[in-house]
Amino acid sequence: MPRFASTLEFRMLCLAMVLAVILSFISPHFFTERNMFNILDQSVVLGIVAVGMTLVILTGGIDLSVGSVAGVTGIILALLLKEFPIPVAIALAIGCGALIGLFSGVLIAVFGLAPFVVTLGVMAMGRSLAYIVSGQRSISGLPMGLQNIVYTNLLGIPANVIFLIALYLATWAWLTYSKGGRTIYAVGSNIEAARAAGLNTLFYSIFPYVASGALSATAMTFSLAQIMSADPIGGTSLNSTPSRPWSSVARASTADEARYSAR
Repeated sequence: MPRFASTLEFRMLCLAMVLAVILSFISPHFFTERNMFNILDQSVVLGIVAVGMTLVILTGGIDLSVGSVAGVTGIILALLLKEFPIPVAIALAIGCGALIGLFSGVLIAVFGLAPFVVTLGVMAMGRSLAYIVSGQRSISGLPMGLQNIVYTNLLGIPANVIFLIALYLATWAWLTYSKGGRTIYAVGSNIEAARAAGLNTLFYSIFPYVASGALSATAMTFSLAQIMSADPIGGTSLNSTPSRPWSSVARASTADEARYSAR
């Protein structure tokens, strides 16, 4: 049996395909082009967050704050959009997410605090900041041009789906073929051995949390572009803890198929 056929990712993909076949018999509308793109569209937010979580878990850590980071950066983005052009506002919001991740990463990698404790605290702070910054109210009236990052199509494929696919391919290539990507694996496997080998373990212990924060903000950007409002109780949920990009794809797809089967 090929090695890939025995992996968790392969089993998750098989489960996703089995669910798709079963649901296509239950509803004639399920296995249609429109519904397939609809499922992919709804998988984008969770899928983007899962990429950042993948990097964190590969180092042996955990990031419980992704939902709160997404929520507070969504509020920040909504406020920035009223003062700045769309590209500038998005860049600043993603930068805020990266700074939150940097804060968590430094506490974990430099001060040696437990990832669970640090990110749990950041989660609580993020929720509080979302309420404070928003004034405990929803923010609407966002510029209509924001919707272009979701509803613009290329060859019939929504822009947000293309972004997610490109992100997974880029992450897979970086983890598989670059020195930095292999260092991420080394840090998670044995950080002392990686340090003894001369690898920059400090940087690659912090970077995954920075990426997780930035990607949480990116995911919320796409969410805001769909609903065109920000709410302090909003955010994204952590439904999976994948360890490879393809595992993220499989779990996100399976979760959304199951969710749509209940509709």
